[in-house]
Amino acid sequence: MAGRTAGAVAVVAALATLTACGGGTKSAAGSGQSSTATPAPIGASAMDVLMKVADRMDRAHSVKVVGTIGQGAGSPGISSTGAFDWSDGMTGEVDLVPGSPLAKLGMLGYRYTPDAMYTHYGSEFARHTGGRHWLKFDYATLAKVSAQGAMVRQLLQNNNPVQSVKLLIAGGDVKKVGTESLYGVTATHYAGVVDADKLVGQQARGLDPKQLKLFKDNLAEAGVTSETIDLWVDSHDLPVKKREELDSAGGRMVSTVDYSDYGVAVDAQAPPASDTVDSSELPENPGDTGAPGASRLA
Repeated sequence: MAGRTAGAVAVVAALATLTACGGGTKSAAGSGQSSTATPAPIGASAMDVLMKVADRMDRAHSVKVVGTIGQGAGSPGISSTGAFDWSDGMTGEVDLVPGSPLAKLGMLGYRYTPDAMYTHYGSEFARHTGGRHWLKFDYATLAKVSAQGAMVRQLLQNNNPVQSVKLLIAGGDVKKVGTESLYGVTATHYAGVVDADKLVGQQARGLDPKQLKLFKDNLAEAGVTSETIDLWVDSHDLPVKKREELDSAGGRMVSTVDYSDYGVAVDAQAPPASDTVDSSELPENPGDTGAPGASRLA
């Protein structure tokens, strides 16, 4: 049960990481920030600008996102919309766009609260769970059941949209590509490559030695060697778009995210207990639920 639970969360954690941190299919209608923001000085290095971008994002602490994850041109992507707040840990809610692969399997979205992550399913899942539509993964329980669960818990709690900027800074290999018109605003395009060691160093904050080794082993097993990040930043030093490419043994994963409405109020509450089933209640064999979404995620 422990391995299956952690595996299910790992899938959603990966989805959440790419969505929260990486364009979407919809226009990002401006940053939502006041024009009184002080822009980075003319002639500032790419690294100086990104340091300021990370600070501005930390202070904004919330944003709306529209994201797509897929394996490049021609492959069906997983599209989603939502909002995140990282002022006190990671909270937020994301809805999957109907017709995307996971949505076809019955998964409708997911939600973060300070102490748990919830995945939302449709009627087929509910038919096998006493009418309940939400599956809860409690962070404390994840940490107890296995090292894999503890690692996933920490990665989820580390994750927020600022991570991509901090990854570029940690990578040290970032350059200004140019200036473009994007969604009606002038945006400066930055790009860089982050190798696996620096990816681990930034993403694995808070992991103990055993969890860190597991994280490194997982990356090595997946064949991950580096990640390419493109970031488009507006005149207020806030990203309006991000694109990530991750090459692995399983192929190339491409994620894009549009950002808008920085500082938006995000109220992600736990679903009603009467509509929620805890992951510990599911049978050892995920197929026993008869729920295609749960089975595929496991």
